[in-house]
Amino acid sequence: MKQTEQIKKGGLEKKVLQAVLITMAVIVILGAAVISLFFHRMKLLLEDSEIKEGDLVSGLSEEAILKLTEDSLVKTVTWASDKADDEFWILKHDFLVLGEQVKDVLRNPGHYSVLPVEEPRPENQGKYALQLLMPEGFDRNDENMRKIMGRLANLGPMMEEIVRGNDGYTFDCYISMPNGVTLAMDDLSGRKFENGKIRAYDPRVRPWYKGAVEKGEIYFSVPVMGYFYDHEEIVFGVPLYENGELIAVLEGATRIEALQKKLSERNIGESGFSVLINEKGQLIYSPRKKGELAIKEEPYDVRTGTGPDLSEAIDSALAGNTGFSEITLDGEKYYAAYSPFPSFGWAQVMFISTEELKTPSRKLVADMNRISDELTASYKRLIRYTVVILLIVLAVIMLIAQFFIVFSLRKALHPLNLVTEKIGNITGPDSLLEMDDAFRTGDEIQLLAETITGYSERSEAYLKKIVQITSEKERAEAEMEAAAKIQNAMLPKVTGPLYDMKEFEIYGKMIPAKNVGGDLYDYFMIDDDHLAIVIGDVSGKGIPAALFMVLVMNTIRSYLPGDSADLGRAVSRINSFLIDENVGSMFVTLWIGILCLSDGVLKFVNAGHCLAAMSKDGGPFSINKDAHSMIAGVMDKAVYKVNEIKLEAGDAIYLYTDGVTEAHDEAGKLFGEERLLQALNEEPSLSPAQIDEGVRSRIREFMKDTDLFDDLTTLCLRFNG
Repeated sequence: MKQTEQIKKGGLEKKVLQAVLITMAVIVILGAAVISLFFHRMKLLLEDSEIKEGDLVSGLSEEAILKLTEDSLVKTVTWASDKADDEFWILKHDFLVLGEQVKDVLRNPGHYSVLPVEEPRPENQGKYALQLLMPEGFDRNDENMRKIMGRLANLGPMMEEIVRGNDGYTFDCYISMPNGVTLAMDDLSGRKFENGKIRAYDPRVRPWYKGAVEKGEIYFSVPVMGYFYDHEEIVFGVPLYENGELIAVLEGATRIEALQKKLSERNIGESGFSVLINEKGQLIYSPRKKGELAIKEEPYDVRTGTGPDLSEAIDSALAGNTGFSEITLDGEKYYAAYSPFPSFGWAQVMFISTEELKTPSRKLVADMNRISDELTASYKRLIRYTVVILLIVLAVIMLIAQFFIVFSLRKALHPLNLVTEKIGNITGPDSLLEMDDAFRTGDEIQLLAETITGYSERSEAYLKKIVQITSEKERAEAEMEAAAKIQNAMLPKVTGPLYDMKEFEIYGKMIPAKNVGGDLYDYFMIDDDHLAIVIGDVSGKGIPAALFMVLVMNTIRSYLPGDSADLGRAVSRINSFLIDENVGSMFVTLWIGILCLSDGVLKFVNAGHCLAAMSKDGGPFSINKDAHSMIAGVMDKAVYKVNEIKLEAGDAIYLYTDGVTEAHDEAGKLFGEERLLQALNEEPSLSPAQIDEGVRSRIREFMKDTDLFDDLTTLCLRFNG
């Protein structure tokens, strides 16, 4: 308080008064000579200041814009490539799952009924339909071919779901046989006619087919013109082999315009554009019609026809790096940001014109120069007028200066003191500085008061908004945490009578990729002599997958005990119920087994799930080949084959979801079955819990800091006899 009073007594008012009096005395002493010199000096200073100000603004503007551009481009291209990589990875995963089902149909034709398959019909244009396509000269009445394609037609719902579920990334789904006969799923039946007749189609001469066969794995073509359609497309093929022999090739295609739309939504500025480059340096997509980044008829490595700076950027991106550089493209300067597609070894490069970025900075400098010129002219006029007036009124000012200055200064400072006082009285978060009539002085003090008042109001509103957002976020997090607890509570407990039984030891665990997951596992006693064992993987992730997982578990617990004597019939009833109750077109892979404790006979059905690993009498684990059946929730009349094995004392079985073998490291490499068996066989005679923890420990070491992409679920059983 004392310090405040001292500041008021010897504060701004006294200092300003002293400065004015001293200045006036100097003016009187120096007179006209000093004023003349001052005018000349001021002119030189203003001109010099104008030059320095322009240089400073120009340098700082370009530097700031470049830094902002670099950060923005790198963040944008990283986000865009990660998103596109995830979407292409999901598409690849769907086709790999379809490939396993195709293999199962060809391995076990007796498990699938022969459905009718028609050739394309014009009236089906715009509707998703299965169509039979054949090469030139093929016998359309070949009975054996008709049966094979009729059995593959059971996969029609899955093919349609792949096309619908990957909208924008594929518009068709083909299964092509080595003899050239193709089963197609799309909504473009009417495009397959020419002069009223169905066009012959031989996939074996198409780039995607030949590329997939030559590569031996999934292959993405450079842009080509569609065979049936009048647009460019990127086509990918997935070859399927059985005992080293090619049995089929799967196909999907992405429209260039669809890919262009997705990439253009993520570009920056009017001149901004993006390109996709495959692992060979070939352009998968480019909007440039000519120049160094134009797509040509024959694939080529773009690094051979571009400057060293762009070539180095492409090399770095294909090596898995993210970065930013200034490059020359077609004789023009561009800024380029690049990021890899880790799942495919591709890269995305995003460009924006250097000229477009520097234009705002140049305009800012021009505006600053114009304003500076206007201010300089105003200052010169003001100085001239001041010199004339000063000489006339100098004597009068000396007489009335003290009285006038004191009076004016006190009056001018009164609103400022009042603002300071009111600000000092603000104590709580709900206190506001309200605009007072005394603050409306029509000058900078009023502007200061209005600024502080507005800031006070915005601060209060901002605090309320923060409280509201925090509350909503905490509630959402609490709901997700509750959902995770509920889901976890549905899994088997780790204590209870089941764990006191001497005939077996069992252990299971699920770690969801998100708060809640779509994997499931369960085990329970059907009666005193039969143990049910279940593990599964629901399509999709998050809340929808978790809800469908609950439906699957409840359905199994409801149907399995009543039909335990006929496991195949029980799984068929479970499949039918899931199809009837499924509103989201979801499906689930299942491994359902029933172990007879008295004789060690294990009967099980594998509905599209991962193969189990088995250990005999504490010995090494190996993958157990079994008869696969259709995924549950897809085809109503699917037939489920029952497998049977006899367990002896000391035998163990290890079950898992594809989140185990498909866990990947920072480079995108998968954990795989080979690493899984190595982890299992480190100490195969340990307890189920210890075996499982050993596997998970190896997965964590393999992944390092990489986040889980899929749920991680395992179940281990040892039979004691």
